[in-house]
Amino acid sequence: MVSNFKRFKVTMVLTIASLFILGFSQFSTVVFSSFFERDLFQEQTSIGPISLSGKSREQAASLLEEQIKTWQENASFELKYKESSQKVDPNSFKFLVGESIESAIDGKENSLIVEVNQQNIENTLQQLIPKTDFHALDMTGLLNALSSAASELDPSLTVRLEDFLPKEEPVVVATASRQLDGEFTDIEKFVHEFPQISIEPLTNVSLNKLLEGKKLNQLSSHQMSVVSSGLFEALLSTNFTITDRNIGRELLENIKLGLEAKVDFSKKIDFSFYNPNENRYDIKLLIDRGNLEISIIGIPFSSKYQMNLTEKQEFKPRTIKRYTPLLEPRQKSVETEGKPGLMIKVYRETISSSGELIQSELISEDFYQPIHRVEVHGIDPNSNQIPQPEEQGTESLANTDNNGSSMNETPTVNTENQSPATNEQNDPDEGTDDSGEDRLWGKPNEEPK
Repeated sequence: MVSNFKRFKVTMVLTIASLFILGFSQFSTVVFSSFFERDLFQEQTSIGPISLSGKSREQAASLLEEQIKTWQENASFELKYKESSQKVDPNSFKFLVGESIESAIDGKENSLIVEVNQQNIENTLQQLIPKTDFHALDMTGLLNALSSAASELDPSLTVRLEDFLPKEEPVVVATASRQLDGEFTDIEKFVHEFPQISIEPLTNVSLNKLLEGKKLNQLSSHQMSVVSSGLFEALLSTNFTITDRNIGRELLENIKLGLEAKVDFSKKIDFSFYNPNENRYDIKLLIDRGNLEISIIGIPFSSKYQMNLTEKQEFKPRTIKRYTPLLEPRQKSVETEGKPGLMIKVYRETISSSGELIQSELISEDFYQPIHRVEVHGIDPNSNQIPQPEEQGTESLANTDNNGSSMNETPTVNTENQSPATNEQNDPDEGTDDSGEDRLWGKPNEEPK
């Protein structure tokens, strides 16, 4: 009996021990697996744009720091205010990797926590916008936009500061006027058809194409040149780019030196310009009391633009003498009165809001050749010797007028980037006279050899 009880006790102890060992081995496997699996991120877990699926926290931290370093080396963040812009230093962003990992939820898209150095951003803003706009800026919204883009490690970002400022109303940003002397019916037709020309953002406008659309390409080249020269002057007060501008052989009487913009659509001579801004501008035209008034209306520029006409030079024409037996001896007639040659440089100056000169850009160097004075003298038809032609040399009167005074001028007209103008110095329609007299005595504009 005792022997059976002992045998039972031993069996029970062995059974319990076996169950304990089996249960412990199974439970320890579950606990061990659960412990190490909890240390790895589940599938579809990410922080910012970085996937952390199957990564340990140490691996996740290393991967994030590597990606952040690459971003800081290559990122291009820019603050833009109207036509001006400034780069943002990538070191203005502090990435909190540890906090981002600790707060991450498995199987979810999580944010990369970023702190923006506000002082750095304010220092950049002070180089861009005036103090009045600086105080009106929605700084919280701007910092959130920058932080959000940095959190996603966006490689590039351009922030328009106008989106964080009160909306501005359009104003007149540039003007020009032309006095209309003589015939100007074609200018009236143009103004009637185009009282306002809208210039959409980032678009090019061609005067020729505008007229083509209304089938007005036959309007007077002379009168349309008056319009285009006024447009040219007004556009020099903006940051618009002049993409096509030409001048003629002679300066029109009612156009100031340096401001000509000749058009002749029959010869494909056009005037065109480009709006580089992200805002629309309107050009308004009006004829008032014999004056063509041109206004450009839109959002004010961050800088002031003005033209500077300078380094004016005048070149005295030669006097060319021709001889003919058709006049009495000692008799003289003037075929061409002659005009001095002219040259001037056109600059556009960019002035900061504080009044400092930022840039002085050469727009064009306009040159008009002198027209020589031609005199015809009589000779004795009985003489066997034809007098040798005489001429007076061309004298450069650089920077002086006829009285010897300075010819430099720097107008203070408020006006502004474009490429230098293309000078149209030869008119294809100006033919040559092949008459017998010209072959014998020379042409009116011929220089003696």
